[in-house]
Amino acid sequence: MEWVVGFDRIGHADLPRVGGKGANLGEMTAAGFPVPDGFCVTTDAFTAFLASAEGDVFAPLQGLAAADVDGARAAGAAVRDRLAHLPIPDDVREAVVAAWASHGRAHPYAVRSSATAEDLPDASFAGQQDTYLNVIGEDALLDAIRRCWISLYTDRAILYRIERGFPHDTVKLSVVVQRMVLPDVAGICFTADPISGRRDRICIDAGFGLGEALVSGLVSADLYTIDKASGTVCDKRIADKALRIRPLPEGGTVEEHLPPDQREAPALTDAQAEALARIALSIEAHYGSPQDIEWCLEGDRFAVVQSRPITTLFPLPDPMPDDGRLHVYICQGHVQGMTDPMPPMAHSILRAIYPFGKGDDPFYTPYLVEVAGRSYHDMSELMRLDVVRSIFPGLLHQSDPLMAKALAQVTEREEFRPTVRGEKQATWGGLAYRFARLGSGVLAQVFQSPEGLVARRAGAMERDLADSRARIEAAALGPDRFMAVTVELNALYEIIRERWFGPIFTGIFAGMGLRRLFGDDPDVDALFRAMPDNIVTRKDLDLAALALAILEDPSLSERVRTAPAQSVRALLEADPRIAPQLAAWLDVHGCRGPGEFDTTRDRYLEAFGPIASALQQLLAGDPAQLLAEHASLAAEADAAIERLVERSPTAQGFLVRRIARAARHLTSSREQPKYHGLQLVRIARESFAAEAHRRVEAGWLERVDDLWFLTLEELIEGVGDMRETVRERRDAHRRYAAMRAPRVFTSSGECVVAQHERGDAPEGALVGTSASPGVYEGRARVLLDPEQPLEVGDVLVTRATDPGWTPLFARAKALVMEVGGQMTHGSVIAREYGLPAVVCVPDATTVIPDGARIRVDGDLGWVQIL
Repeated sequence: MEWVVGFDRIGHADLPRVGGKGANLGEMTAAGFPVPDGFCVTTDAFTAFLASAEGDVFAPLQGLAAADVDGARAAGAAVRDRLAHLPIPDDVREAVVAAWASHGRAHPYAVRSSATAEDLPDASFAGQQDTYLNVIGEDALLDAIRRCWISLYTDRAILYRIERGFPHDTVKLSVVVQRMVLPDVAGICFTADPISGRRDRICIDAGFGLGEALVSGLVSADLYTIDKASGTVCDKRIADKALRIRPLPEGGTVEEHLPPDQREAPALTDAQAEALARIALSIEAHYGSPQDIEWCLEGDRFAVVQSRPITTLFPLPDPMPDDGRLHVYICQGHVQGMTDPMPPMAHSILRAIYPFGKGDDPFYTPYLVEVAGRSYHDMSELMRLDVVRSIFPGLLHQSDPLMAKALAQVTEREEFRPTVRGEKQATWGGLAYRFARLGSGVLAQVFQSPEGLVARRAGAMERDLADSRARIEAAALGPDRFMAVTVELNALYEIIRERWFGPIFTGIFAGMGLRRLFGDDPDVDALFRAMPDNIVTRKDLDLAALALAILEDPSLSERVRTAPAQSVRALLEADPRIAPQLAAWLDVHGCRGPGEFDTTRDRYLEAFGPIASALQQLLAGDPAQLLAEHASLAAEADAAIERLVERSPTAQGFLVRRIARAARHLTSSREQPKYHGLQLVRIARESFAAEAHRRVEAGWLERVDDLWFLTLEELIEGVGDMRETVRERRDAHRRYAAMRAPRVFTSSGECVVAQHERGDAPEGALVGTSASPGVYEGRARVLLDPEQPLEVGDVLVTRATDPGWTPLFARAKALVMEVGGQMTHGSVIAREYGLPAVVCVPDATTVIPDGARIRVDGDLGWVQIL
């Protein structure tokens, strides 16, 4: 056991015995950075200290939950009180005193905690343990070390470990003892902007005296922003610094109010800020990642007293673009109503489907990137075209208004001036060709009969899928099978384009035309309710029909209604009359499920629970009413067409009828491409399941669902044992789940944030986008999972929805979502059901308390907590 070790003998590999802070200080010392000298009291010394106690020190901490603040407070107090009366072992005390004496008894020291779970790439633990400054003398030093050890069990440290999943008995504490710098100025330097995420900026906080005044929030800091490319100050804000903390000669510190002439004086000159930035850049280069650096300035010399990774930044694409230009990315998950991270197989499937920018590699495209488990689209090339830059944000507004606004903010910048002429012409040529084909398709649809068109093309789609299945199953399981899957995924876009682009854009443009002619007219709204051939709402209508069939047998109905959800499917499949109807429902809708944009998530075929619960709700109510309401809305839509025609000038009546019929019958076709893709993935999932079982039996995977943490490329290559790789990827997936994905970000790392205009919104109201008209007051139910309960009459408050959430709409009376626009799933279904809806409400699931009474104003686009 080694109780004490000097900075000059410490490296990164010593983290288990000196903690994160100590390991970083040793590594920076070895690299030649200006680090004040010192030593670490090792984790072995801490372990020896705990071992001298009788019984289990950690017993009061067992079983605590992150939400149990009172329990953590009581348990922490018990542990701290016990350790406060425990003496430091004699051999540890002797080693510490000897190291202190060798560094100079007369010097003041900073004594800091350094935990083994600290300053890590994904958990900084910043501020969780205690620090003691200007410690002078042997007794004060030993007391500070003991108090650092005890600070591992403060309330905040206990709760932080619980939230991050670190067991209390596995985290050890070292103590850093470092020669004290008596600074004129001190502060923090971030080698990336911690607020916006920009990696091309360095941000320096500076104040007079010890840095503790800034860290503890006692004083506002001067802020200097350095442009990395030029190394010069590009912005600075000088604060009113009311006080400073300075060391006392006898030890300890004191707060000192500054005279008026010094309060607003700059803490650093521009030259000093730029010199500090150069040191910070060197440290960032050494570690290879953005750093949070604590620094001091004494006279004209800078000292670095700590550096840790900035753990709050959203990651950058890997690899980064190499063309030297700014790139902008939009999150596909926000558009699809699924913002959670996805495992590698889901991204591999998306890359196989994605048609643009492909060369010989069927999986690589520069336009689709995976960042923190989310899929982002690189819009840079298109957004450098004037016409796209002026039109696309307006189209994107239909899916997510805040995303559209943020994208417009970025592309108005100088970096998005049009590209050189040759590139511009090439891109224009491709766009012109596509627009011409699309335009001809739209014109053809407007002047053809739209009734039944979606159903006819859906029938052709089923034949396409049967052909795909035959080709996939003809290949042997293994690399050949997954190459066949890839070929079918690669071909999907062209099939969808030929079958569906005409109807989809005809429906969209027809709806836009009616809005232009009639504005926000209730008759126009009526056209988009109970739309024919809507594959999303058909799921609920078919389920209602199944419920009516079950109700014909009162005994079966009662058994299904009262059975556990996991038993419902077996009950239905055992009934010879119902089993074929259930099989037909699953054949059409079994490819769907919650979060279905993530193609690795279980579908209703594998996880019937949400449908079982929805079926039980229908059996407890009146499923015939749902069908009757749908029929009534359909009849009202037909009547609305006639009223729109009657209100039009005679010369326009014919065209209005055509446009209204196209809008009503073709708008629902926008759901068909995704449905086609889900059915193809359903076919592929059968091969994935067989391969997963084969790999588990061979010992190459630990669990069947580990296959989702491989990629199609790896299956085609025939990789063998991937258990360690899967464990690493699962750990990364858990880290990504804790990150909130920005709607829009740039290759500089900037997470671009847009806000709604408040307009006439009441004070305190949450402002979003109106997605479905009407006003409703009721109880808010904040749900993050569609399997959570929702009572009839509740307001559904959630992050986003997809077709897996549709059964809840039959019980909800209004909708509030964090993401989405007028054409995203939740908005479309809310209009189908006539529910008031406000979407794109930032942080709705955290700001609105579950169970609160709220008013949802779908007419004006805001939500009030009553």
